[in-house]
Amino acid sequence: RLALGIEQWAILAYSTGTRVAEAYVQQYPHRVTRAVFLCPIYLREPWKIALKIEQWIDSKRSALANWILSEWRLYWMLLFVGFNLHQHDYADEWMSEIELQPLENLKRMVLELPGKGRAPFTLPTSPPVPTLFVWGRYDVLTARPFRPRSNDVIISANHSAPVLAPHLVAASVLPFLKEGDMLQNNITKRGKKDLLIQTEHSA
Repeated sequence: RLALGIEQWAILAYSTGTRVAEAYVQQYPHRVTRAVFLCPIYLREPWKIALKIEQWIDSKRSALANWILSEWRLYWMLLFVGFNLHQHDYADEWMSEIELQPLENLKRMVLELPGKGRAPFTLPTSPPVPTLFVWGRYDVLTARPFRPRSNDVIISANHSAPVLAPHLVAASVLPFLKEGDMLQNNITKRGKKDLLIQTEHSA
């Protein structure tokens, strides 16, 4: 953002990236105009238990934990959580990208999720940042809210929503982001108008 000379911007984060975005918004709320959390990581209870088990295994037998998170075992885990066990070319693409990352990075990303992936999202209220949470109705990884709030949207998709249901994602996200653009433009116009009035009075 600094390198590009951008004062404020909107954020769209996906999956584990939503926890990174959460931390960014907490630290720089004045720099974020709007934040979208797509398939946000708030895990179902069984996955939290699975993470605890994996962490225990990693502390006792790191090699076994590495074995679990590699090769065909990792692929089938990806196929399950991302695609509900439906074969798809995108699963192969995702697996190829994941395998490019060091295994230790993958383990840290998984094992260091806040509250083992069950921590509620905590976002600043001063200044408040408008947020939108987009959940997949058929997402086997995340636990969508039992009582959706006004900023919760549930779409007919699983955890691979960005690639298998991009039209539903766009229909939910774009109006929210465009609303922010319109508000920002109005604020900018009002600011210029106020500056013009002040200049005229000074003259």
